[in-house]
Amino acid sequence: MTSQLKALTLALALIAMPTASAVSGAADSRPDHIVLVVLENHGFSRIIGNPKASFINKLATEGLLFTRYYGVGRPSQVNYFVLFSGSTHGITDNDVHTVTAPTLADQLRSAGLSFVGYGDSGANRRHKPWESFAGSRQSAKDFRAFPDNFDKLPTVAFVTPSLSHNMHDGSIEDGDRWLRKHFERFVKWAKEHNSLFILTFDEDDGKDDYRVPAIVVGAGIRSDTNDTIGNHYSLLRAIQSTYGLAPLAGSTAAPLFAVTASKIQQREASSGK
Repeated sequence: MTSQLKALTLALALIAMPTASAVSGAADSRPDHIVLVVLENHGFSRIIGNPKASFINKLATEGLLFTRYYGVGRPSQVNYFVLFSGSTHGITDNDVHTVTAPTLADQLRSAGLSFVGYGDSGANRRHKPWESFAGSRQSAKDFRAFPDNFDKLPTVAFVTPSLSHNMHDGSIEDGDRWLRKHFERFVKWAKEHNSLFILTFDEDDGKDDYRVPAIVVGAGIRSDTNDTIGNHYSLLRAIQSTYGLAPLAGSTAAPLFAVTASKIQQREASSGK
């Protein structure tokens, strides 16, 4: 079986996977803000435990590290489409596309909430899915507009670094340094202000069978590891369920984590934690 077929098989299995039980963290309500950053093309084994990714590994020890989280295919664009809209929409390349389909941004706006996609200078369109959906282009902002006053953040923010900063063209160390520079303060703030920071990668480098790091850190999230299988479908579903939004397309997988009105809950690992 090819790696791509394995990834497709895994994605289909996850879509059908029933919701797991959960153990609770501690938070007053669903998060006021979620910030998601997606980096590029490095598998779990290349990042976790690597001293060149010191900030990412610090986040992994402070938050919840998913040890069996996977990208859903290649090339890059299909992973971003899934994260943003719950489907690849038949796209199998990194070409420019305009898709007419509902997205997470649409759902949040309809619920009276907000979404912004922040693109770093030099970020590639294939890594900024909101630019490929007809109804979501107004959600785009330059990363320079990311507020210093975090209370002014949208409900959900996706952040796309440039090719130099997302480890695609630049080094692991350069990407980690950029991440620390721009988000260390937010992570500290989030823990005390009912907010979450989520970090993952679009796909691996072809050596980890699509397994990539996924870390959730912030209010109500205790330091732990979780070996429940997840992927970009289940991460999108977690964000949707957090704000009471319905599944989109294939985002009917069990949520990677769950949030209720009174507490953040971490899904129970298959090891029985």
